[in-house]
Amino acid sequence: MQWLITNDVLGLNFDGARNADATMADTQIINHPDAKQFRLSDDDNESYCCGVAVWEPGDDGMEPLIDFGWSCLGAIDIAWFRDGKWVSM
Repeated sequence: MQWLITNDVLGLNFDGARNADATMADTQIINHPDAKQFRLSDDDNESYCCGVAVWEPGDDGMEPLIDFGWSCLGAIDIAWFRDGKWVSM
């Protein structure tokens, strides 16, 4: 999965954070026709940051949370924007 943080809601200067093995540029991820929006949040459903991702074969949707959310933010949930609403994994 190619993912990118686009909105650091907490203001911790994490805009632009991305997966370490990214092969796509930021604009390629943002403008990709298959890009999906996600948000990382805590157990009270307070959003910590939002981003976009392009799924690749074998992805399970947890990558931004596992790669970044748990260790850097203390986030415990990832939700994907589907059919006009946020859907937690």
